Amino acid sequence: MIQIAICDDKKITTGNLENLLETYMNEKSLEVNIVFFFSPSALYNYMQQNPVDIIFMDLDFASEQEDGILWSTRIRQEYPQTLILILTAYEERYKEGYIAKVFRFMTKPLTKEELYENMNACLEELNLYQVIELSRHGNTHKIPLQDILYFAAHAGGSELKTLATSYFCEESLLQWEEKTSPNIFFRCHKKYLVNLNSIEQINNHTILLVNGEKLPVSRRKWTLLKSTYIKFDITMKGRS
Repeated sequence: MIQIAICDDKKITTGNLENLLETYMNEKSLEVNIVFFFSPSALYNYMQQNPVDIIFMDLDFASEQEDGILWSTRIRQEYPQTLILILTAYEERYKEGYIAKVFRFMTKPLTKEELYENMNACLEELNLYQVIELSRHGNTHKIPLQDILYFAAHAGGSELKTLATSYFCEESLLQWEEKTSPNIFFRCHKKYLVNLNSIEQINNHTILLVNGEKLPVSRRKWTLLKSTYIKFDITMKGRS
């Protein structure tokens, strides 16, 4: 279940946003829990005990101590995996948001198209924070998806490769392909499923990874890989 917090002291905004979010989640067949706060400090106190995946944060509140940018900066420092989307009608404050390293901006009044675009981006980002649990010799290894370089076909299963090590998995390459997002993991070859975030360069039907390894790209996948990687490079890597 995705945990979303709306922090805005205007009921019209929160009501509209809640309706749009519920419609979006229903269309995606996803479960969501939405909580509401009229001040950033109240949201911050709530987060001390409760995880939040996505925050919709207004900028201006009645009290100067409840500045959305200042509290977003604090929350980002303590909860770097929480995605913060700033709600504002004032573009002149965008620069402050970049300093606070918020995820995105949304312009008031909110529109369905803008919300859907931003929520799609949020879900892709949250996918990178998902963790795979592998049990080996009585030990459980928790591996974030963002740490995985690629999956490789292996007799009786597959190999999961990270910068530090590799693991044998009983799951097939097809099973991993079905479990991971196609916007992040790409089946470049019958033997490889690569994390687009681990690609350093693509050239001449070959992928160069950040660790120096090279993976082949099948001829029929080459054109699709190039277009998919360009889109990923703009929308995902551009945030870092």
